[in-house]
Amino acid sequence: MSLREDSHHGCRGNSDTSSLCSKQRSNNYGLRILDFSEPVLHEIIEIQKQVTHIAANPGLPDFLPPLRNLPEMLSPWKRAADKLFATQVDLYGRLYEHGNSSPCWNATEKAITTAKKVVPGDIHPADFDLDLAFTLATSIQGGRETSPRQILWLFVAALQNPGFVRRAHAVLDDVVGCDLLPRFPDRSKIAFIDAVIHELFRWRRVSPGSILRRADKKEEFAGVKIAKNATIMANAWGIGRDKAVFDPGLGDLQAFIPERWLDGQGKGGRRVAVHGAFMQVANLLWEFDIEASE
Repeated sequence: MSLREDSHHGCRGNSDTSSLCSKQRSNNYGLRILDFSEPVLHEIIEIQKQVTHIAANPGLPDFLPPLRNLPEMLSPWKRAADKLFATQVDLYGRLYEHGNSSPCWNATEKAITTAKKVVPGDIHPADFDLDLAFTLATSIQGGRETSPRQILWLFVAALQNPGFVRRAHAVLDDVVGCDLLPRFPDRSKIAFIDAVIHELFRWRRVSPGSILRRADKKEEFAGVKIAKNATIMANAWGIGRDKAVFDPGLGDLQAFIPERWLDGQGKGGRRVAVHGAFMQVANLLWEFDIEASE
């Protein structure tokens, strides 16, 4: 991957993209992390590593549910989980308090105000704060784990289909130019970048499955009976290759072809991940050429 060099202006390589890193802040807490050596950043990274390890390596109780009833002295997984939970409570609680006491606007203050309008009045204040602290922390986990992993597939897609990179360069050069980085106000004029993002989510998801869900009532779908409280996982990989949804006439469903989204296929609602990916993808394609190394 190399910096793009504008043949007419020669200015693209001089853009101050490094300032983006030095101005990182958490919208959640009003907390700026200016240096990789910040202790709180390493706390976040370490906790995320532990959470990811547990999620990717189910324990015996997940395969043999009766083991969940064993006393703690015979359940090393319970002790490990309790230790991790205590660490999370400490970190997320400190971040939550920082956001709540910060003089600048942040999502913590907004979340507290909103939650008080919808949460039952009989909830204990400590439970309210704990639930909200963990809810806010989920966006940190997404930013640290799933979003970067998804962006890595952009580079793989660029090697499989270099044509979309050239088209993205042309669109960005025409609309944004080479002096400024892409911004959200530019988004309506560069629909192709959104098409790249949606195709990225369809073509190679972070996980071929989806978030586990629980059936809140007895149901039947496509002739299959679903018991109440059953755990359900959608086959996201298969959905992304469903010929009834995505017309094969627009290209092989195994191939990365952003143009299929320009015809309005697979429309969805508002997604935070898509907004975040827009800035990441737009800036990467604006700034860099992507090609295989020799």
